[in-house]
Amino acid sequence: MTASGRDVLKKDYGVLTRDARSEPQHHDLYRQAYLLTGDPERAVRLADRAAQPAEGEPPSGEQARTALVRSVVAEPGRAPGADHPDLPGWQALGRLTARRRAAIVLRFDEGLTEEHAAARLGTTPQSVRADVDAALLALRTTLSGAEDPWLVVTEALSTAGRRWSASAALPAQA
Repeated sequence: MTASGRDVLKKDYGVLTRDARSEPQHHDLYRQAYLLTGDPERAVRLADRAAQPAEGEPPSGEQARTALVRSVVAEPGRAPGADHPDLPGWQALGRLTARRRAAIVLRFDEGLTEEHAAARLGTTPQSVRADVDAALLALRTTLSGAEDPWLVVTEALSTAGRRWSASAALPAQA
């Protein structure tokens, strides 16, 4: 992975750590990129690209998050899940299409309404609802042995997000 002067990220036990040169205002963007992709290196690349100034002006937080979500859906990449082999919900999320995973992350991790999630995805609220319904059906099938599959997935998102957030506070390693 290449390091920019602005951010230096490295893998440490399957999570990313960030040194003191990182910009705290971008932490949520990197966290969301990681939850959307499940791939630390790809998350950094896409978040960096979404935060790039356009025409000399840095994008607002909402503009950067919208650019991030749309680029994840447009360039799905590999299926995530390998970073957290202990979390069946995380692996199940990795089996979803990029668009369905994005709908789940936006609705249930970020807590966006269907309308706001649709605006980020560049689609309609009805499409977001259909993607969430299809994702939940797939997750229920994939996690059929779980007492409540949705709780497993919610916990996986929460745990991955906490691991990401905790890693941002760790000191840099040489």
